[in-house]
Amino acid sequence: MVTLKAEFSSDWTGILRNALGRMGYTIPASMDAQTVAVTFFSVSKRRVEPARRKVFQSQEFTCPIEHAKGLDALKQAFESGADVSLHMSKRLDEPLYKDMLLNDWGVHHFHLGDGLDTDGFIKRTGPVLFARVTEDSVFMIDVKGHPESRLC
Repeated sequence: MVTLKAEFSSDWTGILRNALGRMGYTIPASMDAQTVAVTFFSVSKRRVEPARRKVFQSQEFTCPIEHAKGLDALKQAFESGADVSLHMSKRLDEPLYKDMLLNDWGVHHFHLGDGLDTDGFIKRTGPVLFARVTEDSVFMIDVKGHPESRLC
């Protein structure tokens, strides 16, 4: 008779650590299994993988004219399947960052600047696009003030 010893928890944690590593995140070896799991799912939820998406706007949608060009560029990026991470929070690369709007409501925010800043991200804007992103669609809710005092 063969006796197998399975370490599902440590195997699962190893799988998640490897996945986070492939996404470019460095996870300390001292991080406990629960924090690794929460970090993995938080990071996965924050990322918007490049894919062609159909764009919808709410009936109440408005965008200040000074951000129309940035919004059009972002909309085109969604429709063509381009990477939109440059429009997202600069904290996207911080694995332990908690985006409470996304965690609680499933709503991303995107900056609408015209052109790149020196750090490679789209120039930060006070008003941002709030949108719900799925695998094949983007539901543009509205353009409103940034949720924090500092622009991320």
